[in-house]
Amino acid sequence: MLEGPVPPGATSLFIEVDDLDAVVAKLPSGTDVFVERRTTPYGATETFIRDGAGNVVIFAQFAR
Repeated sequence: MLEGPVPPGATSLFIEVDDLDAVVAKLPSGTDVFVERRTTPYGATETFIRDGAGNVVIFAQFAR
Protein backbone atom coordinates (compact mmCIF):
# COMPACT_ATOMS: atom_id res chain seq x y z
CA MET A 1 0.00 0.00 0.00
CA LEU A 2 2.77 2.41 0.86
CA GLU A 3 5.05 1.56 -2.03
CA GLY A 4 7.61 4.06 -3.20
CA PRO A 5 9.35 6.84 -1.34
CA VAL A 6 7.65 8.34 1.69
CA PRO A 7 8.48 11.97 2.44
CA PRO A 8 10.35 12.55 5.72
CA GLY A 9 7.88 13.19 8.52
CA ALA A 10 4.90 11.76 6.63
CA THR A 11 2.38 9.93 8.74
CA SER A 12 -1.01 8.24 8.48
CA LEU A 13 -4.35 9.21 9.96
CA PHE A 14 -7.39 6.94 10.43
CA ILE A 15 -10.70 8.84 10.52
CA GLU A 16 -14.01 7.13 11.25
CA VAL A 17 -16.86 8.80 9.36
CA ASP A 18 -20.64 8.35 9.36
CA ASP A 19 -21.06 8.58 5.57
CA LEU A 20 -18.11 7.54 3.41
CA ASP A 21 -19.97 8.37 0.20
CA ALA A 22 -20.44 11.97 1.34
CA VAL A 23 -16.76 12.31 2.25
CA VAL A 24 -15.57 10.87 -1.06
CA ALA A 25 -17.96 13.16 -2.95
CA LYS A 26 -16.32 16.19 -1.33
CA LEU A 27 -12.74 15.23 -2.20
CA PRO A 28 -11.28 17.72 -4.67
CA SER A 29 -10.69 16.50 -8.21
CA GLY A 30 -7.13 15.29 -8.59
CA THR A 31 -6.99 13.85 -5.05
CA ASP A 32 -4.58 10.91 -4.95
CA VAL A 33 -6.98 8.08 -4.06
CA PHE A 34 -4.62 5.13 -4.00
CA VAL A 35 -6.87 2.56 -2.33
CA GLU A 36 -10.36 2.67 -3.75
CA ARG A 37 -13.39 1.81 -1.64
CA ARG A 38 -13.00 -1.61 -0.05
CA THR A 39 -14.59 -3.66 2.71
CA THR A 40 -12.26 -5.04 5.36
CA PRO A 41 -12.42 -8.22 7.44
CA TYR A 42 -12.90 -6.04 10.55
CA GLY A 43 -16.15 -4.60 9.20
CA ALA A 44 -15.12 -1.22 7.81
CA THR A 45 -15.72 0.21 4.39
CA GLU A 46 -12.78 2.49 3.67
CA THR A 47 -10.75 4.41 1.15
CA PHE A 48 -7.20 5.74 1.34
CA ILE A 49 -5.90 9.06 0.02
CA ARG A 50 -2.50 10.71 0.03
CA ASP A 51 -2.36 14.45 0.66
CA GLY A 52 0.06 16.91 -0.92
CA ALA A 53 2.62 16.41 1.87
CA GLY A 54 2.64 12.64 1.41
CA ASN A 55 0.52 11.82 4.44
CA VAL A 56 -1.91 8.91 4.17
CA VAL A 57 -5.48 9.58 5.28
CA ILE A 58 -7.83 6.64 5.71
CA PHE A 59 -11.57 7.32 5.86
CA ALA A 60 -13.56 4.42 7.31
CA GLN A 61 -17.26 3.81 7.87
CA PHE A 62 -18.45 0.99 10.11
CA ALA A 63 -21.85 -0.67 9.70
CA ARG A 64 -24.30 0.36 12.41
